[in-house]
Amino acid sequence: MTQGKETNVANALSGKVAGVQVSRAASGAGGSSKVVIRGNNSLVGNSQPLYVVDGVPIDNQNISAPNQSGGTDYGDGIGNINPEDIETMSVLKGPNAAALYGQRGSNGVILITTKSGKAGKTRFSYGTDYSFGNGLVLPDFQNEYGQGLNGTFTHFRKDDGTIVSMSEAIKTVTVVSQK
Repeated sequence: MTQGKETNVANALSGKVAGVQVSRAASGAGGSSKVVIRGNNSLVGNSQPLYVVDGVPIDNQNISAPNQSGGTDYGDGIGNINPEDIETMSVLKGPNAAALYGQRGSNGVILITTKSGKAGKTRFSYGTDYSFGNGLVLPDFQNEYGQGLNGTFTHFRKDDGTIVSMSEAIKTVTVVSQK
C-alpha cells in the first residue's frame, strides 16, 4: 500500500483486488473516493463497503458531499488512515461479510489491521508525501485601485484624468457666489 503513495487508502485498492471498483473524486488530494465491491447493491442508497479497522467499524460518510446543487468535498473517513500504518487489508463480500457484520456488511467489508509495536529494539521510521496543484479558478483581486496618490487617499480626478489630493482639489475649486 505504501508503494502506491496514495493519500486515500481506498484509492490504493484500485486494480489490486478483483471486483473492486474505485472512483476518485475530482476535488484533489484530500477528496473522497467511492469504492464498490462487485457492483452496486442498492438503487437509492449507498453501495460502499463497511470499513473495519482493528475490529472497530469506522464511519465513512462524506460530510457535505458535493451534489447537483453544490457542496464541498472534505474527504471521507477512510482518508484519515495513514497508509504506512496498515499491516494487512482483506476484502470480504457476500455471505462472509454478512455472517460477520450483518446488514452493515451487505455491501462488503474491508478489514484493515494496523501495525503494532514489537518487543526488542526501538525503531523509528518516517515517510513524506507532497503534491503540487494549480487552481482551476482563481479569485478576482481588486488591484486596480490602491490607497491613493503617493500614500495620500484621494477621491478626485480632474477632467484630463489626473488624480489630485483633497487639498489640491480644495485649492482649485472656484466658488460661485449667488447674488
